[in-house]
Amino acid sequence: MSNFTNHPNTVPPDPNWSKHEKWAWSMILNGKPADFTNPEEADNSGFKLDPENGKYLALSSEFIESILTDENFSKSISQKGVEIVGAAFDEDVDLESAFIPFQFSLENCCFSKDLNLNNLKSEWSISLSKSTFKTKLHMNSIEVKNSLFMSGGAIFKEVDLRHARIGGTLDMSSSIFEGKLNMNSIRVESNLLMRGKAAFKEINLIAARIGDTLDMDGSSFEEKVDMNRIIIESSLYMRGEATFNEVELTSSRIGGQLDMSGSLFKKKIDMNNIQLDNSLFIRRANALDEIELKNGGIGGQLYLSDSTFEKGLNIDTTEIFGTVSIQNSIFNSVVRLLFAKLHDTLDLSGSELSSIDLTGTSIAKELRLGSNEHTATIWKGSSIMKLRNVYAGTIQDLPDAWPEHLILDGFTYNNLGGYGSDNKFAFADRPANWMKNWLNKQSDYSPQPFHQLGKVLNGAGYKTMSRRVLFSGKKREIQEAKSFRKIGLFMSMITVGFGYYNAIALIWVAILTTIGFFVIQGEDAMILNKYLIHSTIDKVFFSLDLLLPIIKLQGSHYEIQLTGGIKYYFYCQQIMGYILASFLVAGLSGITKK
Repeated sequence: MSNFTNHPNTVPPDPNWSKHEKWAWSMILNGKPADFTNPEEADNSGFKLDPENGKYLALSSEFIESILTDENFSKSISQKGVEIVGAAFDEDVDLESAFIPFQFSLENCCFSKDLNLNNLKSEWSISLSKSTFKTKLHMNSIEVKNSLFMSGGAIFKEVDLRHARIGGTLDMSSSIFEGKLNMNSIRVESNLLMRGKAAFKEINLIAARIGDTLDMDGSSFEEKVDMNRIIIESSLYMRGEATFNEVELTSSRIGGQLDMSGSLFKKKIDMNNIQLDNSLFIRRANALDEIELKNGGIGGQLYLSDSTFEKGLNIDTTEIFGTVSIQNSIFNSVVRLLFAKLHDTLDLSGSELSSIDLTGTSIAKELRLGSNEHTATIWKGSSIMKLRNVYAGTIQDLPDAWPEHLILDGFTYNNLGGYGSDNKFAFADRPANWMKNWLNKQSDYSPQPFHQLGKVLNGAGYKTMSRRVLFSGKKREIQEAKSFRKIGLFMSMITVGFGYYNAIALIWVAILTTIGFFVIQGEDAMILNKYLIHSTIDKVFFSLDLLLPIIKLQGSHYEIQLTGGIKYYFYCQQIMGYILASFLVAGLSGITKK
């Protein structure tokens, strides 16, 4: 056994302590670990392993409580602190409200009863790594000035870390938590590490605050992870083939990025009202339930790529400052992105979608559904894309990238063709029939989509194509119109092409003038001669004069007393002249285009 009398800070052990405890105390006084797993140390100290459990005989609660809380003992401990390895504790250990001014380590130990560290204050680090806790570990309101280690394959039942304050890192890597881990309102000044294939049940991180990174990479979480109102100053990592049940990040704030790549999410992910200063990545992941991302703010990019989403994705009313990349993923339910504000591009290229609702969303740059450098969006069955009241700076697509059904009411855009566009697939260079079919993917007629496309084509210099699109829109309106409105539209179409082809009126003038010429041939020659209508040209001018309203080429033409059916024909021709002139004036003024 160690000779206590030779140590400058010698404090004799309590006579009631066991041989093992006296040996441990001597090691602590000499600034060395009391390592019960070291056979050489044990043999030299005169005690052996317990043959039943492979560990040394247990240390009493009275021993550990005395050396840590009794000033007669604790004042003799150096800054190297207390390090006990491989001990067993078969009694409740109560260190509530204790003050520990040195390092404190209970590694690879076994606790059969409760360890109470509630309200404990430590000036240095505490380590419980590799230890086994068969009952509840109490650390409510614990304050550790440096780091708290609970890593290295430690096994815990229920753990209470509510309102704890950790000045450094809280490390739970590679450990197993068989019961609830309650970290409600915890504050960790550095990193919270829960990575390295650690296994967790239910986790409560409500209103927690992490001064650096929260790392959950590669671990499994069998029950709900509740991070409602959590504040993470740096990043949150939930990647690397981690497995999650339900995840709640409602009203959370993350100063860095949130990365969920490569993981499996079995239940709902609720990120409503999240505020994320950097980017959100969900790549090569599998989400089996809903993802809610409403009313949030993302300062960087949103990547939902190369993943599978079995149920709904809801990103309503979220503001995103970087690119929203929904590429090469499979969505087996509706994607909702209503009234969102996107400061960059929305890229849907290469993804397989059921339906998507973008109602009211603003897209500052491109709405991309494929390009020369991106594969086309794929749509399942009778899919629908709702673009009602959407604004996009540019449409970038491929001809086959649109679903069977569209809602285009109020959809506005400034340009056709963006990044990765070329003449082979350019929207504006496609046939008029393609554009008409694209606009007719909306089952309910609205003039606005036709006017919008026509306006953009005209502004890009495609004036002929613009007129064809606008004309097709008015033809579609005839199909939807009723009674007198249908008649009026039909007359507008055949007389002036709805104002887009006013030259049609001249064709009608030529036709009616010619018909009138042949009709006047049947009138009595004596009557015609009386009014100096002799030659072919005289008869043409007579027919034209009676067709033109208001204007009189020759006054005597209106004094002729025509007979029989000829008289009634020219009455009709005069009426047709007024009708034709009315539509021409309306066409030239733009009234028929409305």
